[in-house]
Amino acid sequence: MHVFIPNVHNMESCVDENTFYEKLEQLKNNPQSKFTIYLDQSFYDKAKNCLQLTQSSDNNEPGARGPPCEQELSSAEITAIKRKKWTLKDGEIITADNKRVVPKNDLHKVLTQCHTSTAHRGRDKTNNYVKARYSDIPQQVVALFTSLCHLHQQQKSVTDHQKRPITNPISAETFLTHVEVDLIDFRNLKCSCEDKCHQWVIHITDHHTKYSWLFPLENKTAEKYYKNWSNCFGCSDFPTHFTPTTGKNSRTT
Repeated sequence: MHVFIPNVHNMESCVDENTFYEKLEQLKNNPQSKFTIYLDQSFYDKAKNCLQLTQSSDNNEPGARGPPCEQELSSAEITAIKRKKWTLKDGEIITADNKRVVPKNDLHKVLTQCHTSTAHRGRDKTNNYVKARYSDIPQQVVALFTSLCHLHQQQKSVTDHQKRPITNPISAETFLTHVEVDLIDFRNLKCSCEDKCHQWVIHITDHHTKYSWLFPLENKTAEKYYKNWSNCFGCSDFPTHFTPTTGKNSRTT
């Protein structure tokens, strides 16, 4: 069975870079914005240079004399660097909890990678991913980026309609009494397999145990569908009832 791995590095951005930065400036200039929208690039560059000079001074390298930050940074900026406990690692500024500090110019690239890594699953999932790895990216900026994602605009949210009440719940007393079969669309999130390009995933769930099977597909033809169905249950008993994506209950023979 192939392992489905999204190809993050070769994927184009789901948000236009120019549009994102235009909206970002509008968000910054909004009078109601009472927080720092992004880290200014010039401040980041000066802080990075300051930390490099500080490391050189600590290592007693030639040419590093006196306090290296006084001429480049204001007292308020120096205080901010010390308060946030920034350090330099592998050419990047990181915080005390080992999170990378992201300036304005890198926001689009970083958010594209984070949003793609979460399979375009929305603001909250993306924001949690960002907060675990990066610093100085507020939730409002993440919300702006996800709102501009064209993949979200192509799909209708499941909360756009009122859910119908459950009048006939599925009953499954034992294993394989009733399974549900769903087909997941991954055409906008191609896998990284070299020999095949999987665009769909069959998701089979046993309602009694909640056990799931996942099978990647290159296409959704009946032949591919039946082959994976047989591989799943060919060595055991076939389910008594199953519910496909159409929602109609069927009985196997």
